[in-house]
Amino acid sequence: MIVFPGIGLDHPDLGSEGDIHGRYDERKILHRMSMPDAEAFARLAQRHHARGGKVAASCSGVLLPAMAGLLQGGAATTHWRLSGFFHKLFPQIRLDTKRMVVESHGIVSAGAAMAQMDLMLYLIRKQIGRELADLVMSYLLIDTRTTQARYQVWEHLDVPDDETARSFEALIEASLPDILSVRQAARQLHMTEKTLARRLFKASGVTPMTLIHSVRMRHARRLLELDELTLDEVAQRVGYANATSLRKLTMRMAQVAPAAFRSSATGTRSRG
Repeated sequence: MIVFPGIGLDHPDLGSEGDIHGRYDERKILHRMSMPDAEAFARLAQRHHARGGKVAASCSGVLLPAMAGLLQGGAATTHWRLSGFFHKLFPQIRLDTKRMVVESHGIVSAGAAMAQMDLMLYLIRKQIGRELADLVMSYLLIDTRTTQARYQVWEHLDVPDDETARSFEALIEASLPDILSVRQAARQLHMTEKTLARRLFKASGVTPMTLIHSVRMRHARRLLELDELTLDEVAQRVGYANATSLRKLTMRMAQVAPAAFRSSATGTRSRG
């Protein structure tokens, strides 16, 4: 088995060291893929697979079996930030970045960052057995994650680096629990709803309502991690009637129940 953990999108020749956003620039990714070592590894994956060997890859490493044509017509996952690039360059691959690990056509792919751990656990479970995989998981204190969705949401929970977006989010935050409407916010920012929506989409890539949900989600997460209020009280603090409405928010934004944020924070504190 050959395992590719990544191809190094922070390669010094790309000029993206320390820049988490810059390393996913499409031109830099294409440059990295065209480097001799990346092309050599893609050929190695192709030859190994042709001889009946198994190929596994995670994060940007999934680019290598894709370059080798090993995933054509098959399914795969990768870092969710690469999804747009993958859809454009490899349209015949059925990409599902909500999943942590996908096996298709004898190729095992995994998503972002800690998904490399998920990949290795998956391979241990497949090659040796579940008992050993569970033992490793318990020693490393790893949760059983099947989706990247709960991590994708944080991209939209970061305040965009744009004055209009920051002002809009500040207005929404200050209005909690009585949420301003988009029209009211636009009026306070001295612009039309259409102009506000256009500027917010340019800055964040999402609609005003999605940003409103993001503000509520961010505030709810902080309150849930403090673990000092009931779910109904947290819901009311972010402008919802009850815990059921709060659960709909967290399921829509992160695909997890509110309690997941409490258990995650408790586990982090106890391990520290």
